Amino acid sequence: MRRVSLFYYHPTSVLRLDAELTCVSRGKYAEYSHQINEDDPRDVEMIRACDECRIAVVRKRVHDPETKTVRVVTSIWVFSDDNTIRMELRMDDTQMYIPYSSYFSQTKVSITVPCELKFHDVKLGNRLAKLAKTSWVNYVFDAPQGTPHTLTRLMFIFISNPSF
Repeated sequence: MRRVSLFYYHPTSVLRLDAELTCVSRGKYAEYSHQINEDDPRDVEMIRACDECRIAVVRKRVHDPETKTVRVVTSIWVFSDDNTIRMELRMDDTQMYIPYSSYFSQTKVSITVPCELKFHDVKLGNRLAKLAKTSWVNYVFDAPQGTPHTLTRLMFIFISNPSF
């Protein structure tokens, strides 16, 4: 693991301080599920968030000013190559995340936990561009070598973090 400033890694990133970049892999695309009809839970479509991207697993220290405590938050970031999309899946401490690889596509990692995807504006300091609630996120890598590396890093973080 290497500790770097993501400001150096990606010039428009909102993550700059106290962040640890645990792995970065090339991605073909990232997509998430969207429920079309609220009455029918099976009426779902997959929305492609971006094509040609970098997928990064990041751990960041978050300071709570009220309780004066520090905790570590794990996120999966997607940065599009054309610098138009910056999507964050911040992993909740109360959820159990079990990422898995698809049987039919070994370059795909899926996370099937209800969560919020934050689409950050590309300009530093602006408000969120979009917030999407979903229960399924797919990360598709360029090469099969990126899949086990990312799965290994995520599982290591979950096992070593007692809050998960």
